[in-house]
Amino acid sequence: MKNRKTFFCAILFILFGIKCYAQDVLQCLELNDKDLVKCLEVYNDSLACYDGYFRALDDNVTQVYIEVRKKLPAAKQEKLDAGQGEWQQKKHVYYGMNYINFRKKFPEADFNNLRPAEKKQLADGYRESALYARRRIIYLLSLIDK
Repeated sequence: MKNRKTFFCAILFILFGIKCYAQDVLQCLELNDKDLVKCLEVYNDSLACYDGYFRALDDNVTQVYIEVRKKLPAAKQEKLDAGQGEWQQKKHVYYGMNYINFRKKFPEADFNNLRPAEKKQLADGYRESALYARRRIIYLLSLIDK
């Protein structure tokens, strides 16, 4: 069973291991979205799939931020840095709330043996967190066009 899980995690890492850079980020987001759909169809494990999707998008926020920052003049870089710092703080609160809400609903949950309702609650939290990161990526890209 452990080898099967290891293999499964390796596949997810490959699927969601795409890095987004500012020049092709929309295509990258599309690929991440398609990989999520494939993952859900093939593995039927929304918790693992949304976890991988969330981690990919969260990592991509940083990559896109770095690339966008390079393309902005110094004055706009300072404003971007301040905004990114605020977003990071809100992100940690937002992501943390997903865990807190899970623990409130399932205080006795065993992460090594989750029941279907517990898995669904966690998967929903990962999905919401991924969408939060995705919105930040879209916002960052909008700064290049201004």
